[in-house]
Amino acid sequence: MSTTFENVKESIEEIAQLPENDLLIIRGSWGVGKTYFWENLVRRLRAQSQLAFQNYAYVSLFGASDIASVRNQVIASTLLNRLPSTTEKRWWQPFAQTDVLEQVKKTAAELPYIKWLPISLANEAAFMLIHDCVICIDDIERKDDKLKIKEVLGLAALLKEQKRCKVVFILNQDNLSDEEKKQFDSYNEKLVNWSFEFAPTPDSVFEYVFPPGSVDFEFIRDRCLGLEIRNIRILKRIAAHLSRIRPHLPDVPKRIRLDVIRSLILYVWCEFDRESKRPTFEFLESYVSYLHDIRSPKFSGVETTQNDEFNQMLVRYGYAQTDEVDRQLMDFVRSGVINSTSLSQKLKEKIAGHTQLEKGERYENAWKLYRHHFGDNEATFLKELTESFELNISRLGLADLQAVIEVLRYFKRDADADRLMDDFFRRVNSVNVDEWRRYSISSGITDSDILARIAHIESARPKLKPTFEDSLKRILIVTSVSELFSEELDVLSAEPWEGYYRYFKSYDDDDDLYYLVANCLKYEQTKTPAIEALKKIASESEIDALRVKRLYQIDLWDDIPSTEDTSTE
Repeated sequence: MSTTFENVKESIEEIAQLPENDLLIIRGSWGVGKTYFWENLVRRLRAQSQLAFQNYAYVSLFGASDIASVRNQVIASTLLNRLPSTTEKRWWQPFAQTDVLEQVKKTAAELPYIKWLPISLANEAAFMLIHDCVICIDDIERKDDKLKIKEVLGLAALLKEQKRCKVVFILNQDNLSDEEKKQFDSYNEKLVNWSFEFAPTPDSVFEYVFPPGSVDFEFIRDRCLGLEIRNIRILKRIAAHLSRIRPHLPDVPKRIRLDVIRSLILYVWCEFDRESKRPTFEFLESYVSYLHDIRSPKFSGVETTQNDEFNQMLVRYGYAQTDEVDRQLMDFVRSGVINSTSLSQKLKEKIAGHTQLEKGERYENAWKLYRHHFGDNEATFLKELTESFELNISRLGLADLQAVIEVLRYFKRDADADRLMDDFFRRVNSVNVDEWRRYSISSGITDSDILARIAHIESARPKLKPTFEDSLKRILIVTSVSELFSEELDVLSAEPWEGYYRYFKSYDDDDDLYYLVANCLKYEQTKTPAIEALKKIASESEIDALRVKRLYQIDLWDDIPSTEDTSTE
């Protein structure tokens, strides 16, 4: 059965309560909460009088350059923990930040039998008083190079074996030099009693910083777990950035607020986590998930593989693309400064865009009430269908109108059906040609009232005077001949094959010529002159003959006379 992180925490707590002189090592990566866990455990056990020994000292070796200063820190911390709490609080900060020798002198003066001794003797006397104590030595890997690891191990051995102390090392063993690792290993058998790898799961570390029940707890947790963030310092940075941004989101809809949270967590992680493989801001600034496969060929080798990995990670994380609000958040993470005016404006623009999106989703969800439910929800379904259609009326087409009208009439809601139809067609502007085009796409429409409205629009619309070139361009974009106006069809039918020939030969868009010719061959009004033009082109060179035969299969229409055939009856 494998050992879990909970087993490790339980074991450390058990050992912390045993009144034995031993050496416990808690090792793990930076930022996983080793010190946080230990300090909270000691605080709780001392409050319950369950810590192995009443006396306690905490020492950090960060920047320590000689063993004498470490000894003094042990003395100072032990003495401080014997003083009343008010005194302890007053002196703690200086001990943590300065050379403690002078502080020891002042503190020792408050203890009987020591205050009258010279400071050097007082210091030694104070060290002699240290026994039956729990002593935590933290940040061993962050000591100054002048302080040798064997000196620290020697002090630990002295405290353990001669002072009957329980010594606790907290360190990131991976960051020790090879020589220091060897020294550690050489002392391990005779000095170290317990050694645990402190490797919490991301959700364990997360709750150190974000207590359950806090604002957006589950969403923030899921995002952090999605990135496998287990560094407590990164989580604290995330919490700090979220705290600063929240006052700028007072009236922002939940969906936008969660988008901001998602992005901010990602950016803080990318900016400050130096140990994880993560995308750069340069990669993120132009990121759009659905365009990644199109853009990725411009990269090569390792860069392509890495960017593909980042893309997959961002897709799993739920990050679709970088917008203007996101760029404001990136600037905030980089500089620590929030541009309130610019952020507010970008948020307003994003809210407006999402409002339209939410309208569309409401219409789709209205139909789900019919398609994906059983039960008598008629009133709810018809209310949502009618209201959501009205909200989206400017973007919906004839097929949507017919579907909604049929449903309303089925349920005897004729007045609602007529009102929606009036509202739908009222938007038609007689001088807006592009708007008219929407209503010419009437294939599949069977409702007599809708067809009558379309006929009225067709008769009332302004007459067009399209050119041959404009009409051919329309051929390229339509999917059915019914999408062409009658005037366009007349122009295309009347144009002789020479016009098609000239247009095909002069067409300068390399990406569209094939589709233009293929569409001309699809429709009866343009098929014959297009074939004539292609036969003329095929006669001009061998490669054009190959193109015409293979690409357009012109031999399928050999019954059409060639332009070179000059015979007469």
